[in-house]
Formats: sequence, structure tokens, C-alpha cells
Amino acid sequence: MRIESFAALLGVAAIALLACNTTGSRIRRQQALFDSYPPEIQQNIRNGGIEVGYTPEMVVMALGEPDRKVEAKPEDELGEIWTYRKSVPGFGIGVGTGSYLGSGVAIGTGVTTGKPSRSEDRALVEFWGGRVKRFEAIGTDEPR
Repeated sequence: MRIESFAALLGVAAIALLACNTTGSRIRRQQALFDSYPPEIQQNIRNGGIEVGYTPEMVVMALGEPDRKVEAKPEDELGEIWTYRKSVPGFGIGVGTGSYLGSGVAIGTGVTTGKPSRSEDRALVEFWGGRVKRFEAIGTDEPR
């Protein structure tokens, strides 16, 4: 009974955490700004797409906050490169048995998550003058 309750609670917590950062929730946080965009841009953002000329706010609505931001200052322009990463979290399960002075048996389980066991870039977005100048989805060979 306890394991089933714990598993249900863990599932609800995971769903709640994921729901906090969906495209829809990011749009709702900036609804008035989103509503000011033309319908084709709204649909592209809803689909998680970005294009050259998009503002940082549009990119955040579509993809979320980047995992890394790096400033670039070639000559007279101020630019920024955002990197989005794809991670697979580390995960482990432990099961043990034991007894206390021979008068009972105990069974325990544990679940642990930690740093990502694997992480790789999934997208790069270059901004120059406050607009997307180049977007590259890593692994698709399609720079935009």
C-alpha cells in the first residue's frame, strides 16, 4: 500500500513539474505580447518553432529559457548565443532486505535522481541586435 501511494505521489509531482514549463504555460505568462503577434507566428511558437528575426521573448515562449547564454562582441555589434541542451537524468533504484536482531524482516526501496548521465546540445540560437540571426537544430543538419 505504501509503495503504491509513493508511486502515485511521485507521478503527480512529475506531471506538476512538467506542466510548469510547457509552451502553453510560457505563452500564458506573456499572453498580451503573444496576442500581438500575427497568427502564423503564434502558430509557429505554439509548435515550438523559431525563425530568423524573432525576438528573445518569442524564442523563450517557443523553447523556454536556454541552458546557457554567451555574449559575443565582434566589432561594433552586441550579440548573444543561446544553447539548449537535451539531458537524460541519472536514475537509480535500490532494494534491500534485512532484519533486526533476528526478530523481523524489513524490505526497503529507494529512488534517486541526480545529475544528467548524458547531455548534448539540441539547438543553438544566435541573436544580433536583439533578433535571431541564425538558428540551428543540432542533429538535423538544417541551419536557418
